[in-house]
Amino acid sequence: MATILDLTHIELDPELLERAPLELCRYHQALPLAREDSRVSVAMVYPHNAAACAMLAELLEAEIVPVQIEAALLQEAFERLSLLFAASPSAEPPQLLLYAPDVQGGALLLRLAQTLADEEKHPYTRLDSPDVPVAAALTTASVSRCRLCLLPMSKPAEWGDLALRSSTSLLMAATDSPRLKHILAILRGHGADMQATPWAAAIAAAEAAGLTLLLLNETTGCDLHALLDPETAVGRHLAAVTRLATAKGIEPTLRIRQGDPIRQIVDEVATQRYDMVALCAESRGEFAAAVLRKLAAPPVGLRALLLCKPSRFSAPLKSVSTTKRRLHRD
Repeated sequence: MATILDLTHIELDPELLERAPLELCRYHQALPLAREDSRVSVAMVYPHNAAACAMLAELLEAEIVPVQIEAALLQEAFERLSLLFAASPSAEPPQLLLYAPDVQGGALLLRLAQTLADEEKHPYTRLDSPDVPVAAALTTASVSRCRLCLLPMSKPAEWGDLALRSSTSLLMAATDSPRLKHILAILRGHGADMQATPWAAAIAAAEAAGLTLLLLNETTGCDLHALLDPETAVGRHLAAVTRLATAKGIEPTLRIRQGDPIRQIVDEVATQRYDMVALCAESRGEFAAAVLRKLAAPPVGLRALLLCKPSRFSAPLKSVSTTKRRLHRD
């Protein structure tokens, strides 16, 4: 699996880019390069992310051939690629939708909505009619290309179903006013961590809360040397995630557990008394739903839940004179 040294000399197929939305590519840190028969080569920072490969295979209707790439090089490509998207309503920045009927000022839900709106540099739209059910709010978030939907904290028994039903990232929070004290961000070791961590860190900074990172360990042992070595893949990932938190003024605590990944999360939440959990979904949210169902039985006293999900919304590319378009540096 070779590393791409320079994406400026790679020609991209607009059809692939329209079928694999830019937001989804950013989420998974992956970029489709070219199709050859029934296979599509994809530049990936995390080429072993099976869930990302499966989602891209579904969207592109092809076998995925991962090609390793450095994170910085892919980020440069994303920045240049964004110029190719048309200035149309479907290409507008994704919205934040706040569903908050009868929620009064000072409530945790409203504070977190403002925090994340500030983080995204985009105001939220508030839906506050008591006649609109939660299901309708989720549908509204889907059809309006919302990147994040914010809801009052639901009953624990509903957490898993909401994780599967929502087509966008989801935050649920209590409607009382006490501040959060201790936030847990679950690290999957993939590109999705790069979305969840800044949101969790921004909330921790605004709420003056502690932030703990739980790095899921899916092996029988943990190589601490590899984890702390910036030359290893896991070491680079952890360092990058930590930088995202410290950029918000937060010095996170790292936690590592052993055993089944879901059990690692459940045991950590049960023993450390967190009041918010941030979790990434790698596909439609099956893993996250399984985690939330375990956390709901018995309830663990959470006052906020943040679920990050990949967006499947696509935006049209600007017209190009050929069927392929080069990524030229400015």
